[in-house]
Amino acid sequence: MNRRLFLTLIAATTATNASMIAAPVAQAADDVKIGFLVKQPEELWFQDEWKFAEMAAKEKGFTLVKIGAPSGEKVTSAIDNLAAQKAQGFIICTPDVKLGPGIVATDVRVDQGRQGAADAHAHDRHAGDA
Repeated sequence: MNRRLFLTLIAATTATNASMIAAPVAQAADDVKIGFLVKQPEELWFQDEWKFAEMAAKEKGFTLVKIGAPSGEKVTSAIDNLAAQKAQGFIICTPDVKLGPGIVATDVRVDQGRQGAADAHAHDRHAGDA
């Protein structure tokens, strides 16, 4: 695949995944941060994906967080790590397709936690106005 097409696909995938998996809390003041989790970070294929994704990140102005996640436990930990970093979304090449429902459940849990924190912050801010 030529480099330009790959960069376009990565940018499109990033935008799609960021919108599908993004936190519901508006983060306009923050820089956009997108995670890219791969199942075999030592493999040349995934290193190339990371390299081209990093090029797209520089071109499109977002921060790419690269994480190797070779097991289900590492995937869950990586998603939690990205949530702690306030990443707006992530791209994943899962080590096992059976992890799909668990990945979605973890992401939903993270999103609900973020929404709850945002709601509590908004409530506290309004309570201080009274």
